[in-house]
Order: sequence, then structure tokens, then C-alpha cells
Amino acid sequence: MARTQDVGGAHSGVPCRRCTGGAPHALGCRVVQAVAGGFHSVVLTACGNVRTCGHNAYGQLGHGDTTQRQWFTPVRALRDARVRAVATGEDHCATVSDDGRVHVWGRGDWGQLGLADSRSHWKPMALPDVTLQAPAGSAWSTPVDI
Repeated sequence: MARTQDVGGAHSGVPCRRCTGGAPHALGCRVVQAVAGGFHSVVLTACGNVRTCGHNAYGQLGHGDTTQRQWFTPVRALRDARVRAVATGEDHCATVSDDGRVHVWGRGDWGQLGLADSRSHWKPMALPDVTLQAPAGSAWSTPVDI
């Protein structure tokens, strides 16, 4: 069993060695949120690392392709985002960073990503002109309905 690392609270946002290195299938850091879409899953670690696995026909895993993954794989496009919350839809995902930025990706053919188009996006895209303000307190982890 892999050891976990507490890095200073629920969501410190400080990258830890276990999340940034090691075996690609090892979570390493403590998971603070786990959500599931139609056929994919997303976990958020204590240091703000986002990892996804599962079905990926619409790019809902956020890796820039449509390759299915059997193990949790880091979403590299979010490695500097300091993510605080993750959410999923049937075939899409969203995150909120500590600076309030919202990133979305996956199936978008009905405009569900809010990116003013009707297409899927295989990598996280920041919602233009959208910023959420964190509630009072230093650490927040409330899932956000988008």
C-alpha cells in the first residue's frame, strides 16, 4: 500500500513529490475529492493534482486525446492550476482553481462546456470572463455546480 502525504490541510496547493513523480498509476498523495461521470472518474489530491481514468470518447479525461485509460493519470494541462474542486457531467469535467479560474473539457456538442461553441475539447480550457470567489477561509473544497 502506498503511503500518503499530508501537505498542510485539505488543499494546500503545494505540489508534493509523490504527485509529481513516481509510477504513473500511483496516486501517492491523499485524495480529498473523488467524482464520477458516465464512464470516467476524477480525483483531486491534497496538493491540487487532478487525475482521471476511464472512457474517453469525447476527451473527457483531459489528456489531449481520446485514449481510454485504466489507471488514474495526471491531467498535465492543470499541473500549475492549484485546483481546489472538481466536478463531472456525463462526458465532461470542470475544475475550480484557488484563484477562481474555471476550466472545462470533454463533450461539448450541446454547448454544455460554456465555451460558446458546440464541440468537444480534449484538454482543459479556461472559461473566459468567469472567475469564482472563494468563500471566507483559507481552504475550501466545496464541489461547484456548473
